[in-house]
Amino acid sequence: MKKFLLIALLSNFIFPLCIFAQQQINVFCFASDLPNSTLAFEDTGYYDRVLIDTVAYPGNIWQIGIPDKTILNSSNSTPFSIITDTVNPYPANNYSVFQLKIIDTAGTWWDIQVQLYYRMDSDSLHDGGMILTSQDNGLTWKNIQNDSTVSVSPFPALSPDTISALGQPGISGRVPGLSSAYWGNLEFGMMDENVNYQDADTVLIRFVFASDSITDSRDGWQIDDIYVYSMCEAVPGYDASSLIDIFPNPSAGDLTFVNKGKTPIERVSIHDMSGREVFSGQITSANIDLGFLPNGIYEAIFEGKENRIVKRITILH
Repeated sequence: MKKFLLIALLSNFIFPLCIFAQQQINVFCFASDLPNSTLAFEDTGYYDRVLIDTVAYPGNIWQIGIPDKTILNSSNSTPFSIITDTVNPYPANNYSVFQLKIIDTAGTWWDIQVQLYYRMDSDSLHDGGMILTSQDNGLTWKNIQNDSTVSVSPFPALSPDTISALGQPGISGRVPGLSSAYWGNLEFGMMDENVNYQDADTVLIRFVFASDSITDSRDGWQIDDIYVYSMCEAVPGYDASSLIDIFPNPSAGDLTFVNKGKTPIERVSIHDMSGREVFSGQITSANIDLGFLPNGIYEAIFEGKENRIVKRITILH
């Protein structure tokens, strides 16, 4: 019998939750069927949303569970994550795949945004992983690092070099490279004008890990906390987000902002990916301390008398 798990992140029964920004053309809409709009692997009721096909890929070592390895020994949100074997190092000559399926039928969305946390421990430029997307129901696949319709915002930066086991660019080596306690953050958005994202079964995302013929006794690839959301149309006008600069971003929590507009900023509020306000306060200086927030992607909303500006920030301790 064919063994597989299937993902459907967005369905006909999803109602979008939006954060609107005056004088901005686009705002974020979050899927509300997942807890906090996140596939975090702790809720076993959502395991049917991940396809791990062991028939097409007999050596598939992707597993959902509690990691117990030398480097990849914990999850971003404990205790579960998806990883290339929860216990053993990845073997030589391995090719493992898991797949996400996104169904967008909300009617107002016009692109797909994906954010995730990951760690990698592999033989640099020889073994590693890549992310592929298909916008024609699996007929063709494109590497996000080669696809001009996909915008990629990684931390740390991805190398353009080819990984020999894949024959394509991807992620390899020790990432993020600081210690086992740190996680890389990867965000990518699909915005192809030739694709109707309001049709069901439109976008597939495939995570591929491959190794060459040499055994290296390394841990492999680990992924956790996958956010899936989209964009909806808001108030026409200019993009006011350029009036605020925030640095460093990503940050451990100590942020500085620069107001390039003529109107003073009076208040700031921070929202998590479900739209929940996690911080708010009056602006008294150019510095904001958000070190108390857990790792994640947030929306910072700056408000003045004339503007309400939304900026995306990443907290990474």
